[in-house]
Amino acid sequence: MGVLFSDCIVLGVKQTRTYHGLLLLYKEKGYSSHDLVAKVRRLLNTKEVGHAGTLDPLAEGLMCLLIGEGTKLSSYILEQNKEYIAEIKLKKR
Repeated sequence: MGVLFSDCIVLGVKQTRTYHGLLLLYKEKGYSSHDLVAKVRRLLNTKEVGHAGTLDPLAEGLMCLLIGEGTKLSSYILEQNKEYIAEIKLKKR
């Protein structure tokens, strides 16, 4: 598994800070939405991390992660329209 995003938090140091809000991360192909959530939970040392929409492991794109009190925004975000852009390559045999 490659680096999902920069691991800038010093490992081995217990987090004492509480985080709240919305975090936008680019999900690369091969990672599940759960992979990103689990990584952020570990880095921020909190269970209060969720996402506002799932991306297939074969898809890449922007994921909206909600942290702490930010999880209360999920209903507002999920009610909004979403846009998906796809690229399809056809091969002639």
